[in-house]
Amino acid sequence: MTEAIVILCIMYAILIAASVVFRNNVKIVMLFSVVSAVIGLLIAGFKLDTRIMEGMSGYLDAIFHALTGTALVAVLHGNGTLDWILSRIVSLKNSFVKALVLAFFIAIPGMISGMATVSMLTAGAVAGAYLIENGMPKKKVVAFVATASIAGMLLPPYSIITMVFLSNAFAGLSLPLLVLGLPVLLVVTVAFMGPVAEATKASAKDVPGSASCIVPLLVALVLYLCYDFGKAFLPFLGLPLIAMIAFVVAILLPAGKRGNPITQVGDLVAKVSPLLAAVVLLGMVQATASRCGVFGTLTAVVYDMNSTVNTVIAFIVVAAVGIFAGWYPAMALASVAFTFGDSNLGIQLAYTALMGLVMLFSVKNNFFDQTFAVLAPEEKAEGSAANFKTALVPALALIIMFFFCYFASSVIAGLRM
Repeated sequence: MTEAIVILCIMYAILIAASVVFRNNVKIVMLFSVVSAVIGLLIAGFKLDTRIMEGMSGYLDAIFHALTGTALVAVLHGNGTLDWILSRIVSLKNSFVKALVLAFFIAIPGMISGMATVSMLTAGAVAGAYLIENGMPKKKVVAFVATASIAGMLLPPYSIITMVFLSNAFAGLSLPLLVLGLPVLLVVTVAFMGPVAEATKASAKDVPGSASCIVPLLVALVLYLCYDFGKAFLPFLGLPLIAMIAFVVAILLPAGKRGNPITQVGDLVAKVSPLLAAVVLLGMVQATASRCGVFGTLTAVVYDMNSTVNTVIAFIVVAAVGIFAGWYPAMALASVAFTFGDSNLGIQLAYTALMGLVMLFSVKNNFFDQTFAVLAPEEKAEGSAANFKTALVPALALIIMFFFCYFASSVIAGLRM
């Protein structure tokens, strides 16, 4: 037992230390996850062999889902569809409806790809540039785009963070993810409704295209709904195939400009590849811990302990590591920690909400900083305290949803189809 705990502590000490030292360089931090896995194997007395790759293969499905969704978003962004949709949103009259639809518009790419970064780089960049150009303060634009993008990561049909905790068991998650993400999106809307409505009083630019450019999104929506709620009427297609069908339709029905879809997809995938690689490398760390007997030993240790106490301690540790070391080691810890306490669906969704907070408010390299770099590269990013103050209400919404998921686990599990 002592050896297993020592191995786990050494592996995660290496990962967390690297995250603190190199927290502005995610690629170097991920390299240290490989180093920690190798050192864990050697300490346990194993030779380095190809079985270290077994954990990586466990997340290939998740990566494939994210890649196909990202490909669809890349074409919609590159062919002018997102610009055309934005031009129609800002013409809406009711302030609340306009702010809500704009927040939902920013969230859509994250819903399709499972990643908040995809939302921020596409619909967030399009909407953010428009809002800044029309007088909305940059700090509020960054907060609006960042929190709406996080909400997109929480909403169905696919959240890659949730799937890490659920080991790809994503079927039937639409309603639980709605319970998690929709209140956050509504609160984001209310919190920023005034500044958004003021900025969108300006008339939109004339954007080429027609309503036919939204057909790919409608195709994806119908097939997603059938996927979760209409299995009796439609053969099982799977999320990647649905995304690729919509991808082909998007190429055939551009809004106003035709580009090279291969280049468009390659550019966007290159920007989000660190997150995709992080998920794969997390599997390597987990596989190493499992092979060294760490999981089995710790499971035996905590078996007779109070699972609620274990879960609360795990939440505190994950949150602390995330705030001071970043989202990557926090997700690595969370993907292990939840197996030692309550591991039902509500707890797994609570970890997802916690990861949303960590991504937004970690001390360095947080999601606000990344959004600032895209929307206002000429300005210095705000500190975590200023970020939290600007987005206090949406942050509280994430905290409330965290506690709701934790205490209403059985209710949320009952929503799963």
